[in-house]
Amino acid sequence: MSIALTIATTDYDHFRVHAKAGQTLVFDLSSSRSGTRFDPVLTLLDASGREIASEDDTYFDKDPRLIFRVPDSGDYVVRVW
Repeated sequence: MSIALTIATTDYDHFRVHAKAGQTLVFDLSSSRSGTRFDPVLTLLDASGREIASEDDTYFDKDPRLIFRVPDSGDYVVRVW
């Protein structure tokens, strides 16, 4: 699934996803590779809001790619900032 979004410099966008134990979630944000100057960060939160993973500058052009193997079924929140 791909989602197109617009984020301001001081903005935090959140996306809730439901995942099952054992699934691998891949979040790949294409910003610089699309020609913008935005330097984003991806953060994954558990259902209680605790940060469990984060990625910044995976690619040479500052775009993040977060790969996460889900330990427990439930809701997770992806923060893009």
